[in-house]
Amino acid sequence: MTDDEYTLHASAWLQPVIEQLLERPVAAQRWRALRNPIDRALSERAAGSGVSKQQTLRSMARAAILLTLNELKVPARLFDPDEPMAPRAQKYVLEHVRSRVNNLVTEDLLGPGWRHPVGSQDDSEPVAEYSLQDELEIESELRWVLDELQDDEQDLILGQYLGESWAEIGERLDKSESSLWMRWARLKKRLISKLQK
Repeated sequence: MTDDEYTLHASAWLQPVIEQLLERPVAAQRWRALRNPIDRALSERAAGSGVSKQQTLRSMARAAILLTLNELKVPARLFDPDEPMAPRAQKYVLEHVRSRVNNLVTEDLLGPGWRHPVGSQDDSEPVAEYSLQDELEIESELRWVLDELQDDEQDLILGQYLGESWAEIGERLDKSESSLWMRWARLKKRLISKLQK
């Protein structure tokens, strides 16, 4: 696919989320849980830059948003008004952008090991085996199977389409990574079984 085929034309529905993220890039729940280390790191960064904490945070948010939007590749056809998956795809892009910016800014402030403090075991995440385009083509051909799935199962599949990590999907759906991975394995097995009938 060419770059033009990936253009989201999403400014109208994405702009309000970008404005919110510029003001508060770290999710409220995470901010409360990590308030002291985040505030300390932000104060140090602001002092080093000679600007306010709010200006520093906004600058970090802007960089995270630009990086997220530049790396996000979603076929534009998914946002065609006639595309049945358009509302769900739009919702996932918004949630992916929020989640990714949240994680990038947190990591920028607290370092890459903030999820796994020193001495904790770092579990490797499973990686999706197919490209986004491959998965979307499969979904298009097998919509009749997907229509039979529960909403959270469809959410899980679309999260994988958009390249979300298990941690990001788990945070959004309020589920543990291990339970999502198990659900994903069962779901794939069930889909294969349906397709072989």
